[in-house]
Amino acid sequence: MSDKKIFEFKDTIDKSNNPADIKKVTEEIINYIKETKKVSLNHLTMKFGISFNLCKEILQSLEEQGVISEMDESRNRKVLI
Repeated sequence: MSDKKIFEFKDTIDKSNNPADIKKVTEEIINYIKETKKVSLNHLTMKFGISFNLCKEILQSLEEQGVISEMDESRNRKVLI
């Protein structure tokens, strides 16, 4: 996954909040956390160039779908897929 591809999402999402763009970045986030087994809100916002609020919503959705766990006592999440 190239950094150029990741940063292309930011301009599109920040300007339009187009559901298709949000779906695309969500799929990229899922692929990334599958590969790395890392789920960090701050890391994902920087890596994908998306807003904190959008990333938080995406992670909440992934939690509801059973892709990631709830935060534990140390504020960590586990990848469940």
